[in-house]
Amino acid sequence: MLFSLKRKTPDEPDHGGSRPGRAANTDRDFEEGYRRIFQDYFADHPIYSSKLFRRRFRMHPELFLRIMNVVKAQDPCSNRKPMHLERRVSTRSRKWLLQFDYLPTDVHFYATVETDFGPKYLCSPTKEDLKRILTENASRGFPGMIGSIDCYNWKWKNCPKAWHGSYRGTSIVLEAAVSHDLWFWHAFFGMLDSMNDINVLQRSPLLHSIITDKMPSINYVVNESPYSMAYWLAHGIYLNWPVFMKSIPNLQVAARKHFTMVQEACRKDVKRAFGVL
Repeated sequence: MLFSLKRKTPDEPDHGGSRPGRAANTDRDFEEGYRRIFQDYFADHPIYSSKLFRRRFRMHPELFLRIMNVVKAQDPCSNRKPMHLERRVSTRSRKWLLQFDYLPTDVHFYATVETDFGPKYLCSPTKEDLKRILTENASRGFPGMIGSIDCYNWKWKNCPKAWHGSYRGTSIVLEAAVSHDLWFWHAFFGMLDSMNDINVLQRSPLLHSIITDKMPSINYVVNESPYSMAYWLAHGIYLNWPVFMKSIPNLQVAARKHFTMVQEACRKDVKRAFGVL
């Protein structure tokens, strides 16, 4: 039955909710749900592997715990508990599991992550970083190479209709320079998607660093010829500048064919990074 016509007895309360006129709260057994999340992914012997966690949440469990601990330590707002669960939460693990669902939409989460991780990950490479990147790329056959550069059209879901003419396809261009370990050490975001890679480069701060001679100065030798300017791997649309190493269009010679194959394989670093995003 959907309702009952039974008359209320004198000892029964006038209401079933938190105040008169409100129905009783539905018991959703929140603790059991979060206990299962903990057992599924974060217990000593979880039900699901870290590979499945990464597939579902797009990050490793260790990275999630690292970010979560930073947010909890620096942002007091992250320690707030939902009112209907205050009496039920007791252990530390349950406290941060309660924030599992709404954490990525929390403004304080973004601000805390930027404050803590920004000085290391939102900046240009240091001398030690460049040394590591150059050593790694030299072992791949490209001495002097500091990464790959390319542009990506990022879909703008909530693009205003009045701007659809300018943002053709309602997407925004992201220009990025990426190293082999998927480190975005240059990102220029927000240009119209009607612009090609050259138009974006002309407005990019990366071009300004090239013109003002702020590129890192390094020394390396290729075919017994010394060089002192670092470069990126790029595709054919980029300008014929020494800072862009492009593939060779004429593949009649075996050496050129081999170089183009290796160059395109290494240039996929930036494509792979876009795929992770």
